Amino acid sequence: MNNHAISYYRRSDSMHPTRAVLRRRMFCISISLWVALFLIAVYFSTKGEWPSISIQQADGSLRGISSKRNVAVGVMQSNIYVFDNDSAEDKVITRQELMRVLKKMHNRENIERDYFAYILRRSKKLLQSSDLVYDIKLPNQSSNTQVTVIGDTHGQYDTILYIFQMNGFPSEEHVYIINGDFMDKGSQSIESLIALYLYKLHCPSCIHFTRGNHETDEYFRFMVKRQVLERYDEEVYGLILETIYELPIALTIENKVFVIHAGITSSQLTLEDLKSIKRGIEPEEDTLNMDIIWADPGDEDGMGGDSIRGLLFGPDVSEEFLANNHLKIIVRAHDSTVDSGYQNDHDGRVLTIFSSPLCTKGSFLNINSLLEFEVVEFSALPKIKEWLEDS
Repeated sequence: MNNHAISYYRRSDSMHPTRAVLRRRMFCISISLWVALFLIAVYFSTKGEWPSISIQQADGSLRGISSKRNVAVGVMQSNIYVFDNDSAEDKVITRQELMRVLKKMHNRENIERDYFAYILRRSKKLLQSSDLVYDIKLPNQSSNTQVTVIGDTHGQYDTILYIFQMNGFPSEEHVYIINGDFMDKGSQSIESLIALYLYKLHCPSCIHFTRGNHETDEYFRFMVKRQVLERYDEEVYGLILETIYELPIALTIENKVFVIHAGITSSQLTLEDLKSIKRGIEPEEDTLNMDIIWADPGDEDGMGGDSIRGLLFGPDVSEEFLANNHLKIIVRAHDSTVDSGYQNDHDGRVLTIFSSPLCTKGSFLNINSLLEFEVVEFSALPKIKEWLEDS
């Protein structure tokens, strides 16, 4: 696809938001509520039903606990969340619920433990239902449908919100691909995961994932695991790992655009090879599963030896791989580019998109139904609270 158009527009020079911190409001009241609910549970456990109780939240509103016994109650920072376990698996995630959770997380409020676990369990089942590599079809060429590819955001929830604000929410007509490394490094990995998984549950065909090198226990055990254990527990962390082990390896768009987090490991690599990768496990050393999430484009022909980051694939390798698999271009992430949010390699056959603006600039890629490319760069994040409040 040497004739594709690559351009960029819109650059924000606003200041970055302050570093995300966990809100610690009404700590003593939270502890008291937990103790009170525990004592109530013990007292009424032999009575056959729960009492009707209203709890005043931090915002002054009242929410009641169901009189049913078959409920899940999560108490985090004075928030009471209840859902019926019997119907939860079939529950539709509405846009109203989605926006409520997005706003809550943007305001640095914690999401209830049971609700988080519920999202993870449903997301795992949904991810398991897809292949490790699959094609995304676009409607006919007269439509306004487009695909947006987001590169590394590394636990920066506000970056994801800003891209949605600037570029539009995921929808049937505007599909998003999250091309790996959406967690780790940043302080909002949990928020990023919840937001993206909720979107997937709300509209499964509106958002798609590939797995990055940071979506592993090897990396999560440092920053992500600490964040999870500070707010939740080991079981929740285990559920997170179970979901990321099910993420697809690569995607194609109209069987022409090959989307993968890092790169390829051989000119003879096929999509069937990628589909044969064992899923549901941590990537092991010296396996295709490990090499594929670490590879980088190199300047010299052929395959380079193991670098600190992984294998290097040369211009001749990408050219032959694309020809063998009837593809036109490789769209990847993985690299923080030096001067901009994107980089072209191998005479336009390899395009790198890096979406975090905290290193240099961020970018994302829009692809329309004619498979025309547009790269959008941004250099800082504006205030987005007002936009959320109006949504």
